[in-house]
Amino acid sequence: RGDKRRIQELAERNARLALDQDRLRSELRRSQRIEALDRLQRALGMDSIPMRIECFDISNFQGAQSVGSMVVFEEGRPRTGEYRRFQIRTVQGSNDFASHPEVLRRRSRGAKAGEEGIEEERRWAMPDLVIIDGGRGQVSAAKEVLDELGLGDMPMVGLAKEREELFRPGESEPV
Repeated sequence: RGDKRRIQELAERNARLALDQDRLRSELRRSQRIEALDRLQRALGMDSIPMRIECFDISNFQGAQSVGSMVVFEEGRPRTGEYRRFQIRTVQGSNDFASHPEVLRRRSRGAKAGEEGIEEERRWAMPDLVIIDGGRGQVSAAKEVLDELGLGDMPMVGLAKEREELFRPGESEPV
């Protein structure tokens, strides 16, 4: 009663306002991510918004111990639980052109094996867009593997970091 009741009502009102503001911020962030994905779709001339994006990079330690990395984004947000590392087994030394195909083959085998339930199927769901670290050469090598695996129609680009250009298979000019 009295002052204590007014304090309780004020606390409830403040809590509702804070919750409403949090929901608005969350919705704003989501709409910004969707808008960015829409711009990416238009820039790359894709048929649909790339809701699942997988990015691949090859790293090595002084030309040895090569490792392929896969990072995953869904709806513009990182899915860190789905990140993967692939120890390069068939390529000696630093050779991105040969390492990317190995990683893509092994990743696609995971997709075919993912039949242990919904979470596993989602983990190995095929991406709407593949981004390869590298330029024309790496994209061509990766495209050959996707064609070989029957995934040749999957949208793919290569990201050349130096000039921040995107290379599409079969196109001479970058985006």
